[in-house]
Amino acid sequence: MSFQMRINNASKTILCVTFMLVLCSYIWTVNIYTFDELQNILEESPIVYYQDFLPAPVPCPAYDWCLTDAIYIENDEPTRYTMTEEETALYSKADGCFSSNEYALAREIAGQLLNKNAKLAEAMKLVARTYALEGNWDKAIKWYQKAIDVNFYDFKAHWQKAMMLVMQNKKGKALQEITLAKILNRNMDLVDYAFKEILFQNGHDTTDWYFNPQIQIVKTCEDTVKILANPYWLSYGIHEALWLYEPGFHADDRAPEGKFDLMYSLEGFESLWDPLINSEVDLNEYPALDVLVKSIPVKGSKMSKYDSQYTLEYVLYEMALPAFPLASYYWSKDEIQKVQRYILNIRHPKIKKM
Repeated sequence: MSFQMRINNASKTILCVTFMLVLCSYIWTVNIYTFDELQNILEESPIVYYQDFLPAPVPCPAYDWCLTDAIYIENDEPTRYTMTEEETALYSKADGCFSSNEYALAREIAGQLLNKNAKLAEAMKLVARTYALEGNWDKAIKWYQKAIDVNFYDFKAHWQKAMMLVMQNKKGKALQEITLAKILNRNMDLVDYAFKEILFQNGHDTTDWYFNPQIQIVKTCEDTVKILANPYWLSYGIHEALWLYEPGFHADDRAPEGKFDLMYSLEGFESLWDPLINSEVDLNEYPALDVLVKSIPVKGSKMSKYDSQYTLEYVLYEMALPAFPLASYYWSKDEIQKVQRYILNIRHPKIKKM
């Protein structure tokens, strides 16, 4: 993934993105409008856009159904685990031994399976589980790491390795692992519970939220659109209204319907960041906006200590993954680790002791 981005109130952002996401793979070179430019388009439009206060908060969509499963990457595509008939029989036999508390026998049969398929992470995780239930954390961690080595995208291996590290009181390493599991299965409640607990153990902010714009866009007649918005979200409402109803707006730049539109989300990010960064409003009640502002260092501000901007990481983690959790399986290990740094440095930073 490579990109060049400059956010500026005075000029258009020229964005070059090479990016693979779930269900779409594109190279874009497009104009990202600033908030000032969005306002100009709105004012000059043949459509009449009215702005009013949002009468009630917009409830957050339910994402608990948007989950990933045991998946690995083959030929750059996410693929579910499949075993041959012989492998399936051996795995079932080993799993049966595991369920009967015959852990040594389960490991022996899993070893036979790995002799036939040395890259079968499912067998490695079964071995790890036997050691975990015997209280042998070192060997459990070793085998979970073996599974990660053959399939970095196995969220279960990262998750369970994190739990073993907690048992050894290695909380810092556990936090790194559970954060990877969280990225690879953004909405799973059990991973989320472990993630928050390990954040707390490490003294990090556990405040959680989803990106949930407080806006409603209503077309009242053929040439009239009403933008209802919380004042802090009004700029995003303008962005959304133009995308929905402005004739010819980004007509040639959109992703196919039903697929994550990176450019739409980046322009939405810019529409919020532009007015917020120049204001002195207290965003503590709006963590999605507070973190958005902090995701880009501003010279001379308290954010300038961060070594790079996290614009794309914010967009991917907050805007893409909730509805498209499989998107992370298209990212390289380095890209996932940068999202990990965004989460632990910006979204859930370490709380300063008074």
